[in-house]
Amino acid sequence: MSGAPIGYGGILAAGAGSRLRDAGWTVPKPMVPVAGAPLIEGVIRNFTAAGIRSLAIILNEQERDCADWVRARFPDLSLRFIVKTTGSSLESFREITRLLGPVRALISTVDAWCPERDFVGFVEAARRFPPDALVLGVTPFVADERPLWAVLDGAGRVTRLGGSAGELVTAGMYLVPERIATLSPPPGLGSLREFLAWLVDRGDPVYGAVIPTVVDVDRPEDVALAEATACRTARDASRKICWGIFREPAHSPGREVDDAEILGLTAKRLEQKGFEVAVKSPDEVSGAMEQPPPFIFLMCERLEILRQLRGWEAAGVRQVNSPAAVLNTYRERMVALFEAAAIPFPASRIVSTAEAEGGWTGPAWVKRADVHNTRDGDVVFADTERSFREALGGLARRGIPRALVQEHVEGDLIKFYGVGAWFRWFYHKDQRVAGHPFDPARLTAVARKAAAVLGLEVFGGDAIAPPQGPLVVIDLNAWPSFALYRDEAAAEIAAYLEARFRGGGA
Repeated sequence: MSGAPIGYGGILAAGAGSRLRDAGWTVPKPMVPVAGAPLIEGVIRNFTAAGIRSLAIILNEQERDCADWVRARFPDLSLRFIVKTTGSSLESFREITRLLGPVRALISTVDAWCPERDFVGFVEAARRFPPDALVLGVTPFVADERPLWAVLDGAGRVTRLGGSAGELVTAGMYLVPERIATLSPPPGLGSLREFLAWLVDRGDPVYGAVIPTVVDVDRPEDVALAEATACRTARDASRKICWGIFREPAHSPGREVDDAEILGLTAKRLEQKGFEVAVKSPDEVSGAMEQPPPFIFLMCERLEILRQLRGWEAAGVRQVNSPAAVLNTYRERMVALFEAAAIPFPASRIVSTAEAEGGWTGPAWVKRADVHNTRDGDVVFADTERSFREALGGLARRGIPRALVQEHVEGDLIKFYGVGAWFRWFYHKDQRVAGHPFDPARLTAVARKAAAVLGLEVFGGDAIAPPQGPLVVIDLNAWPSFALYRDEAAAEIAAYLEARFRGGGA
């Protein structure tokens, strides 16, 4: 099963470590200390923290004494060694996979230093992929003079390895499926990175799981960086540190100031509760070189940053709202989840924007099928067949492939906000309120159920009270601006976050 535990591990430690040796290090590279522990000890402790206690390790012929040291240090582990000076990283990799045999195994280079929680989070994320997939650890923390850039699609599949720039680089950690042990690469491949690129190019299932922080320890400055990161990780673990991440300006049309103010005010309320808070833009977080804090509260919505945050979440960073919940507000996902949970929602369908002809059934809202409103044309009321075609065509010309077509429901438009036990509603101001009767308790219950279905903890949305019949939810958002209730909402959100970040449940 894809979620089954991983019982076997391998460590690639046959490299010469020439740059460290030339800089004056006299111990073999696996024994170079970071935060008081040799590199190889740190990697082994990460493996054991992830529940892996059977290890195969390859060392070069000048490192024989390392095997004795590891056996003495970890007498309770099942250890197998290869002592061989190999000609390339690919040769070392193939030696380890042959020794391990046809098993699903986790392999790491000895110089890929990362905090234990990040490593465990990577293992948890990697094992959720299909069992025949090769899963690469990838990181936004670029601390390598020759990084191997990786491009991932929305499902986490690696679509390209290589190039001169990007958002993620490979991290020297691999969850290897059984088939790799018997795979014969073509002649002429001289390195492990060439082998990985060959697999991607030929269409093998290769995925990436994000690790927040990995330092490739090849040079003296890398040792210093790993030391500093280890110290900061230990320090942060004992402090109440969190980041607040603003919404992207493109995702806040007309609400840029309101969105920024609710996040900033929440940050101030958290500081009054003893938290150390830094507020950041999505661009500052994307590809951040610094270790993430233990806690994050966020308003951002862009797919690339959500993917990075999901990697951090898997590594143990607690977040509100969760990146997965924010992704569920993308309309294609939201409609399917609401339908499955019987949330009262207008009749809706997903259509191709390239097929504007046909499909007109009456007045409807045409909305881009992914994110919420980013500009004019993202949400259009089409009351004629012509305006319906024009709305779809406008999205198609902007490269937006799908749209949500949502039945128009007459009635009073109600807006609502919620977090924890706190809930507020009001009539949208730009309308003539007819005063159609509805039960506020029913609105609260329906809104909270809809938020729970998406996984949202801080939410807002819209509902219609029709002339006859029950309330219907027409939209739901992650962390709105709370403009009419900003001061009250900020205090409620901060109290909720304090409970969540201190270990309370959602």
